[in-house]
Amino acid sequence: MIPSNWAMLLGFLAQRQATIYLQVLERNEREFEARYEEVTREQPQPSMGAGYSVVPAASNKYGDSSRVVFTAADSELFTAHAHSAAWDFKSEVRPYMSKVASSRQWAIYSSALVWKLLEYGFTLGTRQDVKRIRKEIPEGLLEAFKQGMKLGRKT
Repeated sequence: MIPSNWAMLLGFLAQRQATIYLQVLERNEREFEARYEEVTREQPQPSMGAGYSVVPAASNKYGDSSRVVFTAADSELFTAHAHSAAWDFKSEVRPYMSKVASSRQWAIYSSALVWKLLEYGFTLGTRQDVKRIRKEIPEGLLEAFKQGMKLGRKT
């Protein structure tokens, strides 16, 4: 079972409509599609913007990459357990978190985190189905999930 601080982070990211991006090397595309279908029971839809894109074999890129982008004040990161959830899953999720263009936009670069989010009902791209995500949260953690959503509603 996931810890309550992780459930709170899921609620926060769902409410803030976190955007999930993936870049997949051409040589890894079939493996990625199979894993995505296994985890989500859907086929991934490539895109040029938010979602996933395939990097041609001739590129200078050496590996797949992913990131989760969301808006948050610095203080909200701690309240939503963005840092501590990473430590709870340190063997699986080692995010590199940094500010993006604006002072309130953050990106977490972690393939392991993206796969965890997909397991809990998140989807690639910009639109997160909060009801779908909520269905994946264990009953005993719904209160923490709701707290995260409540925090996510604040601006």
